[in-house]
Amino acid sequence: MSFIPATQADLAVLNSQLPQPHADGTPIKAAELPKNLPAYLIRVIPELRVDGELIASGSAVTMGSEIVQVPALFDPTRGWLPSAANHPIAGEYIATSLNLQGFPESALAALRAKLSSTSAKLAANPLQRVSKEEFTGDSLHSALATYFADADFRASVLARMFGVVTFFQPSFGNFLVTASPIFSFGIVRAVSFPGLIIDIDRLSFQTVARDSNSRIAVAFLQSIGQSLSESEAAIPEQLFNRVRHDGHGVSAMRAVATALQQGNRIYSLDAGTAPNNLSTLAIDPAVKQEIGNAVAAGQFAFTPQSNLTIGGWTGIGYVIVDPETGAGAYKISGGFNGGGLDYVFANLMALAAMSLDAVLSLMVASAFAQEFAQDLGSTSSQTKAQNDNTLFDCIATIIASLAIIVAIAYLVVYIGVPLLVNPIIDFAFLLSMLAILYILGSLVASACVNTFASAGGLRAIRYSNV
Repeated sequence: MSFIPATQADLAVLNSQLPQPHADGTPIKAAELPKNLPAYLIRVIPELRVDGELIASGSAVTMGSEIVQVPALFDPTRGWLPSAANHPIAGEYIATSLNLQGFPESALAALRAKLSSTSAKLAANPLQRVSKEEFTGDSLHSALATYFADADFRASVLARMFGVVTFFQPSFGNFLVTASPIFSFGIVRAVSFPGLIIDIDRLSFQTVARDSNSRIAVAFLQSIGQSLSESEAAIPEQLFNRVRHDGHGVSAMRAVATALQQGNRIYSLDAGTAPNNLSTLAIDPAVKQEIGNAVAAGQFAFTPQSNLTIGGWTGIGYVIVDPETGAGAYKISGGFNGGGLDYVFANLMALAAMSLDAVLSLMVASAFAQEFAQDLGSTSSQTKAQNDNTLFDCIATIIASLAIIVAIAYLVVYIGVPLLVNPIIDFAFLLSMLAILYILGSLVASACVNTFASAGGLRAIRYSNV
């Protein structure tokens, strides 16, 4: 979903905010683009496109207005299954992707080829005519494709560790150029575009333990939820923020980990502890209300005591988990089931979605093309460098990692940690194990990239090239 100016007059106001071309003909730099737009002067029309084809459009609204979107999945046996309502801001560009039963490699390769082609065209000729879907949409879809491919890989690895059989159920999510309204006396005065946000509305697995122990399946779902929450911060960083910028990715688990590093107390809340502790938290009242409703319904939650700052983002990251099923919501304040990234080119991507011809005429697109070309190239260079490792390095790293895991398991049994009894203890244990497994997984991936890639076994390495 995207927005276009409602009339030629609205387009003229939008274009008037763009910088004038340089007298010497040199391209405009991204830093010269406006930091915000006079939203109260611009009306926009929402458009829904599928593969670039216009499917539906709505009535004109003032830029910066909040609209309501209720995403839902149709199940032939249960009917429509709605997710929590989204509240898009007029002016945003929202890319939506479906993951039915994994992304085929052919689709991933085709998407990467499209990105490379667009980058090459703009780098060679900044005035080259491209669509807003090619300029803004494909780059956002690449992040969602990478996320779902990474989720598939992580689930397959964790399923072996936990002894479960799991299959992806139809899932979907959004990656958007986020708009931030600026208010004066309750009226939207301006809109800025501070960064990118990944918002996974539905991520569902069908999971059964091989020994029919339902608590094992619950533990698996809690573990994969924590792992993928970290991915919601890491993947935007890797794709849009590599090497040249200092933007920071944010997600629920990244926020919780940062809070611990900063000495911010983490509260675990259930129906027994919430009444005494919830009122003492210095967090968004809407988050308090959501957590209060959740624990009253039998769920439990984890949240830092107060807001924290990561890069240009200030807010709270929190987790709500159903102890009976292991299903969880890993959220950051603002209502997003995912994470975000403050990104220097976000305003360029938003402007291009609403007035692409004017943006291309400034030749500023060449900077974006070079940025994306360098990102794709740096990923390929990193992968090539990793390929210097030998089979011996791979085997030695795997043996060492397995030895560490066995040692941890022995200590857990020796100490007698009461797992699968108290969900709060389970969650804390899984959080610690996640950090250890993440480090070990990174070491194995680095040592075995050549071995696994040649055998076609480590798909996540190829996915990182999208």
